Amino acid sequence: MSKTLPDVSSWIGKTTRGSELASAAPIARLAAIFGIKPPAQNEGDALPPGWHTVYFTPTHGPERMRHDGSAGAGALSPPVQFAKQRVGMDRAEYPGVIRLGDMLTRTSTLADIKVTQTPKGPVMHQFIRNEISTPRGL
Repeated sequence: MSKTLPDVSSWIGKTTRGSELASAAPIARLAAIFGIKPPAQNEGDALPPGWHTVYFTPTHGPERMRHDGSAGAGALSPPVQFAKQRVGMDRAEYPGVIRLGDMLTRTSTLADIKVTQTPKGPVMHQFIRNEISTPRGL
């Protein structure tokens, strides 16, 4: 195991960035799934905490997927052959407001990687920090 970890740990700090317009359509679709009125409908309306998840949805095709459907190696995931990978999150903070019409920028950083041995083999745990900024800041 110790031979693998140094190779994997070299990926710590790798960063990707993307931009997306905070539009009303994904908010309306999620609200429809919940059977509720959209919490934001017009440009300038603020989104409630957590509703940002409708933006930055994955766009990788089947040829770039792992067997579990997650993005394959190359973005933030190191090219390893572990049967299992886990992405961990232990908290979310909402220091600002996202408004419909904002241009959003998401910066994703591979903050840490841990490799543990289980009875079924090694498991890689990835800790990814996502920060979303608007024209007003984080």
